[in-house]
Amino acid sequence: MKKSKLYVLGLLLLIGAVFASLYIIDSRNPPKSQINQENPLAITKIMLPEDVTVSIPANGILMARKRIEVYSEVQGLMEEGARDFKIGQRYKKGEILLKVNKNEFQASVKALKSNFYTLLASIMPDLSLDYPEAYSKWKAYFDLFDIEKPTPPLPVFSSEGEKYFLVGRKVLNSYYSLLNLETRLYKYTINAPFTGIITKHNINSGELIRPGQALGTFIKDGDYEVNLSLGVAFSNSVSIGQSVDLKILSDERFLKGKISRINAAIDQDTQTIAIIVNVLAKDLQEGLFVSADIQANTISQSYEIPRDLLVQDNKVFTVQKDSLILKQVKRIYYTDETVIIKGLTPGSELLIKPILGAYQGMKVTSKLDN
Repeated sequence: MKKSKLYVLGLLLLIGAVFASLYIIDSRNPPKSQINQENPLAITKIMLPEDVTVSIPANGILMARKRIEVYSEVQGLMEEGARDFKIGQRYKKGEILLKVNKNEFQASVKALKSNFYTLLASIMPDLSLDYPEAYSKWKAYFDLFDIEKPTPPLPVFSSEGEKYFLVGRKVLNSYYSLLNLETRLYKYTINAPFTGIITKHNINSGELIRPGQALGTFIKDGDYEVNLSLGVAFSNSVSIGQSVDLKILSDERFLKGKISRINAAIDQDTQTIAIIVNVLAKDLQEGLFVSADIQANTISQSYEIPRDLLVQDNKVFTVQKDSLILKQVKRIYYTDETVIIKGLTPGSELLIKPILGAYQGMKVTSKLDN
């Protein structure tokens, strides 16, 4: 009897321990979190159409508008001009860039001049007898002639007989041969065609110059141009004389330029045309990289929005009666960050901050962006 009571007591204790354990375990479980059943927040903006001016970005390299490659047409040792023919050297228009030693060739020219002068002296007696009416002008020409000075132009013939006489005595042949050598003599001195600067030199004083040899590069500083590429679709929206905003990429300087030329040919590979922009500015260097904003045509009754708002490449989300509605639009022009579109109803409430997992008909709580 006592054993039965002990068994019953033990069973009751075991059952109590089990219930106590379950209570403790249940009390340690955290309360279940309540699921947020609120609709996602949709930041929107009322869209009204406007005239959007297309700004086309482009890049190019600053190049001198006036530049010459200096070549020699004669041979000889190089001599210094107004100053050393070196990189960075500046010259005014008309100053001597460099000279080629002309002593030997100049002596040949003087010898030919002397022969021509002698020829004139030999025909003067016969000319005075056969063509006395022409003698005085040829006598004046003979007296004017100076071997040390450029050869003066021949007098105008008074008659056919005078002309035949001088041709027969080879006066014209000697004159034009002399003129040819004198013209070549001038090529031993190279003058600056405009005020500018040497940007490259391939020869030093005292070195031998050969005909056809490239001697250096001379540019007009302060007068530059940039070659830009423009899509064919916008070729009719720009014009010569139009202003263009430029920025030097190396130091963030801003410049103003004007379109000076528009190429008529289209690049078949890129389907672009070349736009040449003229820039007048001091303290610039040839070869600088620049970016440009070309103001093209204005698109009326359109909207400019961030590119990341496009869905499926040609749709946007609008909000109507607290629901997301996909609206198909027409894309007009892309920039790096925005897209110009048409097709929205004026006054549409556009979703301007994308919602993760957004879909057609999704319930949202809309809030207009300030």
